Amino acid sequence: MFLSNMTTSGMILFFILFAIFLGIVIANIRKPYSGSTKHKLTFKPEDLFKALGGQDNVEAMKSNHSKLHVKLKDMNNFDPEALTKLGATGIMAKSYEIIIIFGKASKQISDKANTKMQQ
Repeated sequence: MFLSNMTTSGMILFFILFAIFLGIVIANIRKPYSGSTKHKLTFKPEDLFKALGGQDNVEAMKSNHSKLHVKLKDMNNFDPEALTKLGATGIMAKSYEIIIIFGKASKQISDKANTKMQQ
């Protein structure tokens, strides 16, 4: 067995490292799941639509994990600075779609904005 060939100081070091490893594993197992969609929004859907060039400029919106995918009618009308002020940590524009990173709140933002669009 490999422990029988170790020196005393080597065994002590092994058990210390093993204890640290177990502590990390146990700490991560006990963490509650943080994938909840209940994140407090700091803005209203109207603020988002204003940053996107108005509600009439938005054709479709859906969320995917931490991102908000928005299909726009006119890409010249959205304001990246306003989106950043709303909390977007990243914005990527392509063709007639923009991808906005809002983190875990993206699903809630998408749901509220889609509800507003259907009214």
